[in-house]
Amino acid sequence: MQELPELRSILAVQNLVAKVPEQPKPRRLSEDDAYRRWMEVYRSSNSLDDQTQLDKDAFDAFVKEAGAYLQTQEEEAFQVCDKIGPMEEEELSSPKADAFVEAIKLKLSRHIFAQATGSFDLLDKNKDGKVHIDEVEKLLQVAAQGNGKEWLRNQFCLYDADGDNVVNEVESKQILDSMIATQKAVMVELFATHVDNLPKKHLRRSPNLPKKHELFAKSLSEEDFKSKLPEKVRCVFHFANKLDEQRKTYDWELFEDSQKAEFPELHNLLAIYAKGFYDERFIFYERKQEKRNTRYKGLLLATAIGLGDYIAAVI
Repeated sequence: MQELPELRSILAVQNLVAKVPEQPKPRRLSEDDAYRRWMEVYRSSNSLDDQTQLDKDAFDAFVKEAGAYLQTQEEEAFQVCDKIGPMEEEELSSPKADAFVEAIKLKLSRHIFAQATGSFDLLDKNKDGKVHIDEVEKLLQVAAQGNGKEWLRNQFCLYDADGDNVVNEVESKQILDSMIATQKAVMVELFATHVDNLPKKHLRRSPNLPKKHELFAKSLSEEDFKSKLPEKVRCVFHFANKLDEQRKTYDWELFEDSQKAEFPELHNLLAIYAKGFYDERFIFYERKQEKRNTRYKGLLLATAIGLGDYIAAVI
């Protein structure tokens, strides 16, 4: 069964996404400070060089244009790749594999940024209807860094409601849940549009799940349970050292230490979800083979009994 094209394609995805945490920054965004140059051009062309704050409309305009910029970078990266299919061991170190990994990093960066596009109210700590332009540009900077410490730190700052570098249990959960949801979205989209050899029926779209891979989306929920991700999210808070006697808050340093201890796989969820999907499909084919074997054995037994009855009747 391991040689089935579908399973080999899923395994290739698992091996490719496992490479992302090794160097999470997409080259197209980091080389020559490409994303910084884009921001400078945007500032200049929109007369923002002398501004320090943005209102909601200016914020929305920026995130729309920045999102389009990241979308273009991702599409161009995937244009040089075929769909991900079966790959031999030696191919995982090839330029072809590197191109796939770069494209996946860009998809992740776009989703990291997309998750932050609705963060105006989170950035507006003093609720005056404006946010500092440096904080807005930092959203793109964080996305350009990929899935690493910078993203975690930025999420901590976003969900720190009063900006005092201290979060409670609810905010801690929001930080981690947002990062889990973003990585899920990346994998759903990856399997829906960039993986070969998946049966067409697996790509059916539900009215409630536009552009998503239904079968893989089901696998995500099951993997959350198997890997105990909700439990680990809770453990990050509950087992951390706290700042107060009531044990209700902790700061960035305590949060980060606890995340490393209780939820070390946070930055490698792409591979975990891919492996979960592989395991699920492997079990599906294994059970299918068992049913087929049982049916064949039944047919053979029925044939043998029928033949025995015929011989007995003739004799």
